[in-house]
Amino acid sequence: MALPQRKAVLESMLHSSIIGFHLYEYARNFLIAARRILGLVEPTRGTQHMSSGMLGLEINSRQVVVSVSHVGIEPSIIESRLVSPQVLPSAQKLAEVVGRNGRTVIGGVEWLVSMQGAAIKLMAFESLLEHYEKYRTTVTMLQVCVPLSNTSLRPESQTRDVAAACREIAVRIRQRFGPDSLQYIEVGYVPPTEALRTSELLMPTEEWCVSTRVAVWTMLDVLVVTAIRDGLNMLPFEYVCARRLKGDGGVCVLSEFTGCSRVLNGAIRINPFSLVSVVEALDRALSLDLRDAQARMAKDWAFLDAHTTSSWVQLFVKDLKRVSLLEAERNSAVLGGVESDAGRVPTLQVLLPRKLEVEPLARAYRAATRRVFCFGLDGTLIPQDTVITHLKDNHDFVGRGQAPSPAVLHCLLALAADPANEVHVLSGRGASDMSAIFGSIDRLGLAAELGYLQRAAGTRGEGQWVRHAPATDSNQW
Repeated sequence: MALPQRKAVLESMLHSSIIGFHLYEYARNFLIAARRILGLVEPTRGTQHMSSGMLGLEINSRQVVVSVSHVGIEPSIIESRLVSPQVLPSAQKLAEVVGRNGRTVIGGVEWLVSMQGAAIKLMAFESLLEHYEKYRTTVTMLQVCVPLSNTSLRPESQTRDVAAACREIAVRIRQRFGPDSLQYIEVGYVPPTEALRTSELLMPTEEWCVSTRVAVWTMLDVLVVTAIRDGLNMLPFEYVCARRLKGDGGVCVLSEFTGCSRVLNGAIRINPFSLVSVVEALDRALSLDLRDAQARMAKDWAFLDAHTTSSWVQLFVKDLKRVSLLEAERNSAVLGGVESDAGRVPTLQVLLPRKLEVEPLARAYRAATRRVFCFGLDGTLIPQDTVITHLKDNHDFVGRGQAPSPAVLHCLLALAADPANEVHVLSGRGASDMSAIFGSIDRLGLAAELGYLQRAAGTRGEGQWVRHAPATDSNQW
């Protein structure tokens, strides 16, 4: 754990009752870090193996439960997308370009960042065509790359460098093996000349959405992911669902450094740092017989069908209830209990939050000479059910952040206009999204990325965002 504030991070996490990880190796790394950095050796008599794959740490007579469960996706959402009127036109447009010669289609969708490994994938495909002559007229690659928005953590120059490398390889492949060998589509990119064209199909930024991505999955016979480091990547899950529900076969070739490769047991795993092994894996995937390919898809689908988003949430809630019961039993002597035939049963007293009373709040507002308001965006200014619905419909690479209603924006404008008021909005969204929504409101303080980026009241523009750093910044090595 190579973080300057690693001790503070661990201590803050251990104030939770339950800590969830998608993979066991993540949980194991956390437990090792807690023992090595915080010295939690003796309390881990401590590390108890419970049901549902949970582990536990005893800290100051308090139990912190570590849960391991990988989140999934909802197949019903992908199924509804497959029959939506938005997917069919996109699929037809792709089929006209990619499927016109009856070739096997391989490829994928990546961000334009170096860790996603899009350049590695293109180099591996070029090597495949160079060393396996049989694939030059039978296989084509459909690769979609999506640029990231410019932030302080991901400068535009990084995206620009990766994009330039990918375009160079793509142009070289099409010149060497013909334009039908590769369709490299960069969202929002228009080649300046015909010689630099990487695809017969252009993808404007406004056209790239979930429906277009689902259309891409319907075209791919082999999904290839060559990321050199990737934590939570749900796109292979979408691919498996789309191909299975559509009745088509498919094979996943996944980097061993992606989290989903641990749970999709039917995938062919690769080491993206070895170009030779990637090429061999592509040849293996393209050479699979029908029975083997179907067996692999069945394994992947079995996991996705059993581990949906809903089941993951239900398991987490179940774990929370179990932890609450353990806490109640531990504190039964303090909290009291009731007698039953089975003995004394502890009861836990829970103080529920009261509903906000408008009149007392209005009186306090009128009496105060200085007022500070701090509002959360998603779940407060925007109702939580509206946020969830919007995410299901627009969860995408390209930001389509939902804004509060006009009535809420009007109220914020009125509050911020009062010189006696200081109004702030906090969100986990990025700075560009927050500026687009609230940039027109003067005297409104904004905090993006959960406070990491801040914009003071009375300032506008992306350049006014500053990174928050503690008074004792230990980032200087």
